[in-house]
Amino acid sequence: MKTLNALKLRIMTRAFKIRIAAGEVFEDIAADYPSLTTDDLEAIKAELENTIESRDTLYSVIAHDLRSPLGSLKMMNNAILMMVDKERVGDEVYEMIQMMNKTSEEIFLLLDNLLKWAKNRLNKQHVYKQQTDINSIIDSTAEMYIPMAAQKGVKIILENLDKELVGLVDIDMLKTIIRNLISNAMKFSFEGGTITLSSRSEGDFVTVSVKDTGKGIKKEDQDKLLKQDSHFTTYGTKNEKGSGLGLMLCKDFVELHGGKLWFESEGEGKGTTFLFSMKALNQEA
Repeated sequence: MKTLNALKLRIMTRAFKIRIAAGEVFEDIAADYPSLTTDDLEAIKAELENTIESRDTLYSVIAHDLRSPLGSLKMMNNAILMMVDKERVGDEVYEMIQMMNKTSEEIFLLLDNLLKWAKNRLNKQHVYKQQTDINSIIDSTAEMYIPMAAQKGVKIILENLDKELVGLVDIDMLKTIIRNLISNAMKFSFEGGTITLSSRSEGDFVTVSVKDTGKGIKKEDQDKLLKQDSHFTTYGTKNEKGSGLGLMLCKDFVELHGGKLWFESEGEGKGTTFLFSMKALNQEA
């Protein structure tokens, strides 16, 4: 049986790429093309891997180059917001400054997620664990989001985080997980809602929960969440749109700590609780 020529290889690779993007698995697609030889399938798989690696490298370069100037812009926006006198500039201008600040925060988080996700895909994301007070990290990270949540009329509540809980974690990864889960909860919260963060220890594991009183997750959508190949995302309470990248990054980082990420929701309109566990206690550096 002849192997594919260069043109047919590109066409078949494109066909596989489209179906994989739609959530299908390579092996299932291959079964629909019995005429393809083992060499053909290996060639298609190699082409797909090269394409993915090139894409992830491009993402990494773009995110890295944009992250620094955007970080400076974010800091300036924060400074302006703190310095501006609402009474002097008026409600309309003040709201525009708030919106500018919120947008820069969201873009920075997206770029930060993209950079870390691309590094993880390229196996360049290293885990640097160190002994630290996990509750203190959660508390300080959540505190940063209190003003932004207040702009949407949402209150952040910290429960059981006053007690020291020393464990072995990658601090930057833990902060990234907390930031993304709070940001996600804010997106799906209504005005007057609450977001509650708490932690508990269970043997060698620390379990952290981020609970909101927001719009919840439809029963039919729950199986689509936290799956690499589903590309599932939806709109927030004020039509905020997410990429779904943040939750997948959380899942990856939690798993690098020997833990798991999951959620609980009784359905639409009943809020959602995201939880993650990390094997961090009684560990040696």
